[in-house]
Amino acid sequence: MMYLKDKGIALIEEDYRKRIIPDIKKAFVQESPGFPPDFLVALAKSGILASSGALDDSFLDALLSRPIEELAAKWHWAGMYLDMGRMVCCYGREREKWKAACAKTGHARRPYYREKRREYLDCHHIDALMAEYPLRTVMPQQACGSDREMLILLKAYEAVFEGWNGCLRRFVKYEMIDAGLKIQVKQAFRLEVCPYCNRQYITSFQVSGKQHVTADLDHFYPQSLFPLLALSLYNLVPVCLVCNRMVKKDSFGNIWNPYRAGFSDLVHFEVDDPQNVQALVGSNDEFILKLKNDAPEGSSEFEVTESTIRFFGLEEIYQSHKQFVRELLHKKHAYNETYLRQLQDIFQKAGVSMADANLILYGFEMDKDRIGERILGKLTYDIVGDSRRQHP
Repeated sequence: MMYLKDKGIALIEEDYRKRIIPDIKKAFVQESPGFPPDFLVALAKSGILASSGALDDSFLDALLSRPIEELAAKWHWAGMYLDMGRMVCCYGREREKWKAACAKTGHARRPYYREKRREYLDCHHIDALMAEYPLRTVMPQQACGSDREMLILLKAYEAVFEGWNGCLRRFVKYEMIDAGLKIQVKQAFRLEVCPYCNRQYITSFQVSGKQHVTADLDHFYPQSLFPLLALSLYNLVPVCLVCNRMVKKDSFGNIWNPYRAGFSDLVHFEVDDPQNVQALVGSNDEFILKLKNDAPEGSSEFEVTESTIRFFGLEEIYQSHKQFVRELLHKKHAYNETYLRQLQDIFQKAGVSMADANLILYGFEMDKDRIGERILGKLTYDIVGDSRRQHP
C-alpha cells in the first residue's frame, strides 16, 4: 500500500465540481419530496441543508473534493454517518481477529471479548451516536456482555444506516461521472504502478483517437456500503484491475487509506526459512518470501498494517515473484564489495550517475521516495539491502 499524494486531485477538482454539483442538486430537488422527515431534519441540523431547503454549496464542495476526515470533522451528520457505517460493517472481521488473538494468547474468553467489544464501540463513538439516536432494544453496556446483545445493537443501527443510504442512493450516484471524466481522474495522478499492490502496471494509451487507461477507480469506502462517498475524489483510488475486481471488490475493513498514508515505512520484505545456503545466493527458490510488520506491536499502526496485509493477501500474492527475488539475490551475491567498487570507478569515469548505475544493476534506482513509481519497487528496495543502495 503506497501513499497516494493528492496533487492529482488539485489539478481536476475545480472542473470536477462544476460538472458534478449541478447533477447532485437536480437529483436532490427531484427526490427529496419522498425522503423521510427525520432524514431531512438530520441534514438540516448539521447545516447540510440551506434555509431554502437546498443542499449547501460548501458541503457539496467538501463532499466532492476535500479529504474524508475533513468532511466528517466539519459536518456533524457526515461524521456520524461514517462512524455508524464503519461500526456496522466491520464487526465481523474484527470478531475473527479477536478469536485468533484470544486463542494465541490464552486470554480468558469472556473478559477478553467484553473488553474488545467495549473498545470497538468506543472507537466508533457509541455514546455520541446514542445521544443522537438512542435505542430501546439494548444499551452499550449490555452489548459488551455478549455477542448476541452486540449483534442486536448493531442490527438496530444498521437499520438507521440503511435508511439513510436508501435516500443517498437517489441523489449521489456514481453514474454522474461520465466515461471522459473517469479518464481525467485516472490520468490526473500520472500513476504507472498500482498503489495497492505495487506489482501491476497502469498505462495510458490511445486507440483510434480514443483515450484508455488500464486502471479501475476503486471506492476505498465501497459505494455499495457508503453511497455518500460515491463521488468523493478522496474515495476514488486508481488501481489495477486485479486489486479492484478480484481482491478488494466491495469489501471494507480496518486498512490503510492511501490518501492518508502508505505503509512502506512500516513493513519490509525478507527471505525467510531458506532450505539451504544456495537459496540465499539465488541458486534456487527454496525459500519463503515474508512481509514483516515493523510497527510497534500492540500499537494502532501495527494493527492496521497487519489488517492491510491480510486484507489484500499481499504475502500470499507475492510468492509468485520468488523467481524475481531469486535473481535479485543472485545479483546481490555476485556483485560483492570489491566488484562494486570496480564498477563504481567505471561508472564514474563514464559520467553515469548513482541512480542510473543502480538502474543498470538492479532495474531500480534505489530511491526510497520513488518506490511507488516502479513495479515491485518496494520488494526490490528491501531485498537488495541498505549496503547496495550506497553503490555506486
